[in-house]
This record gives sequence, structure tokens and C-alpha cells, in this order.
Amino acid sequence: MTHKIKYTNDSLELLGRGILWFFGFMFILPIPWVINDQIKYFSKGFTVTSQKSK
Repeated sequence: MTHKIKYTNDSLELLGRGILWFFGFMFILPIPWVINDQIKYFSKGFTVTSQKSK
């Protein structure tokens, strides 16, 4: 009986870790694209302002 309880606890822990990994990947994966968009946006704005100042 105790072994069964331990098994359910292990499976719950595994499920929790899986959910954490899933959310971690969901948050981490878009970061390069977001940074890339920000760099493009800022570089575009920077070139526009530098051209205006000339």
C-alpha cells in the first residue's frame, strides 16, 4: 500500500515537473524572436533619427 502511495506521489511530481518544463519552454522559446524584433525596431528607429540629424 505504501509503495502505491509513493508511486502516485512520484507520478504527481513528474507531472508537476513536466508542467514546469512546458511553461519554462513556452516562456524561454519566444525570447530570441522578441529580442530580434526589438533590435530591428530600435535599429530602424536609430537609422531614421541619424538620417534626420544629417
